[in-house]
Amino acid sequence: MTTTDPKRPANGVLTCNNPQGNIMKSIISRMLISSVCILSGAAIADDARSFDRETIHSGPKGTATTTVHQEATATGYERERTTTNPNGKVATRSTEVDRDPVTGVVSRSVEGTKFNGKTYSRDSTRTPTDNGFIKETTSVTPNGKTREKLKVVEHNRHGRTTDVTRVNGKGHVSHRVKHSRSQ
Repeated sequence: MTTTDPKRPANGVLTCNNPQGNIMKSIISRMLISSVCILSGAAIADDARSFDRETIHSGPKGTATTTVHQEATATGYERERTTTNPNGKVATRSTEVDRDPVTGVVSRSVEGTKFNGKTYSRDSTRTPTDNGFIKETTSVTPNGKTREKLKVVEHNRHGRTTDVTRVNGKGHVSHRVKHSRSQ
């Protein structure tokens, strides 16, 4: 049986001639492609925190590919990420996270290389306190500047206090205290 509905041709394929419909088809196509790439690239390991993933990003400037390998450790994980841009240049990032099960201290170390070949790093330690936490971070930017940050967060029955002190690459110090009320 054939149909005479102009929106649904006899072959059953819907067509759309308006620009918004084409945009919607493009969005749906990208979502489906992304889902297939993520599902086909994800490997299920013994530990759910370990995985391998490859993602392909297509855009007007070409195609970029990102691969991620994460390996669970006894107290955290190690992650390697590599991205190749449409011009064939490569950026890398290595992350290592470790949580001491006794003290609750979380250490995080990140090192990477940008597409232009410049390197960067960031090391942080988050130490729990009786009523919040203290986080100390040291970063080295791709331009070689060292930045430091000390964040102290305290919770009490009246709310939360966040005290942040930063030292930028030129030695300038900024300090901010924020109080939030409990609701």
